[in-house]
Amino acid sequence: GDPINRIPDVIGHYRIIRLLGEGGMGAVYEAEQETPRRTIALKIIKPGFGSAGLLLRFEKEAQALGRLQHPGIAQIYEAGTAETGWGLQPYFAMEFIRGKTLREYVRDRHLTTAQRLDLMALVSEAVHHAHQRGLIHRDLKPGNIIVDETGQPKILDFGVARVTDSDMQATRQTDVGQLVGTLAYMSPEQVLADPNLLDTRSDVYALGVILYELLAGRLPYDINFTKIHEAVQTIRDADPVPLRSIQRNYRGDIEPIVAKALEKDKDRRYASAAELADDI
Repeated sequence: GDPINRIPDVIGHYRIIRLLGEGGMGAVYEAEQETPRRTIALKIIKPGFGSAGLLLRFEKEAQALGRLQHPGIAQIYEAGTAETGWGLQPYFAMEFIRGKTLREYVRDRHLTTAQRLDLMALVSEAVHHAHQRGLIHRDLKPGNIIVDETGQPKILDFGVARVTDSDMQATRQTDVGQLVGTLAYMSPEQVLADPNLLDTRSDVYALGVILYELLAGRLPYDINFTKIHEAVQTIRDADPVPLRSIQRNYRGDIEPIVAKALEKDKDRRYASAAELADDI
């Protein structure tokens, strides 16, 4: 059968249980590890998609996650390669999280404003942990944040994380001219597709978009996603729809916090995700 659609029985020393999801470069499976016995999430490069650039990005994701030890970030257990019948494929095994995406969790639990703010403070603290270790996520969005059964949010998918350490300078140029991430949550500097403009405040902007969405139930801008040029122009120039026009009690402390996270000029934003968490 088609190797992209066929689910393997075993990858490395992990028994595959089911397919959890697929992205542009990889597939994620629920799997079982024998020693220690536990359920894990196993991410692999899809057969036929193993270009040099994608393999490098996958390797960077594994390296990035391996450096992060925080309750708000999905933990990586192992990275390696396995023969799957379609050639040698890279994989990594990571924490399997039972829960819902951030948007689903907020909707299904009917969370109050205070509870939504509490969740975003936890997410912001986890992002700050990554920033302190030289990592920028670059694709923060509600779908990349799972809230587990205890109410702890966990950030997933550092696959487009930019390593800021000096030893990765040589690889940065591969991203020049490429829009990496999800457009609706990109900062004004990120949509210019020049990685040299990005820093940790780009993630702060994405946190601001997520916070706005959780409070307002919509994105801060009316974006035409079918016309990239217009979407980029909106993100760079348009003012967010005022939160007070959506709910009057956002006029107090909440509106200026969100507005500061969404500043077009990154020098006017929160200097760190920790500062955003503190204000929340």
